[in-house]
Amino acid sequence: MSRPYDWSPLGLAGDPTPGDPVVVRAGGVHYRDVSGSLGRATATMEVMDAGVSSGSQSVAALLEGSVELAAQIGKAKARYQAAGDALVPGVGDCEVGSVGGGREHAPGGTVPALGLRR
Repeated sequence: MSRPYDWSPLGLAGDPTPGDPVVVRAGGVHYRDVSGSLGRATATMEVMDAGVSSGSQSVAALLEGSVELAAQIGKAKARYQAAGDALVPGVGDCEVGSVGGGREHAPGGTVPALGLRR
């Protein structure tokens, strides 16, 4: 799909919503993937912490900061998920007014993944 180069009929000097929708979607999918990885890391840390019963000082020292670290990772996960969610749904809305390509999208609809891995 191509976007118009001349926005002067709308009284604008440039594209009011710059950015390639495919690149924006890929960024959002990547942020969601990172969020999933962070979630798995947090779950693994929680399982490790719950499974400790040896009373060993070395194991206790290793896991000493794991609760706080898991909380920090959880915050990062939430941020990445929010960023991904903000980028991916918005792409379809940007493409509604696109010119060319011969495809029409309903407002708020989604665009096929175009080969992006999830």
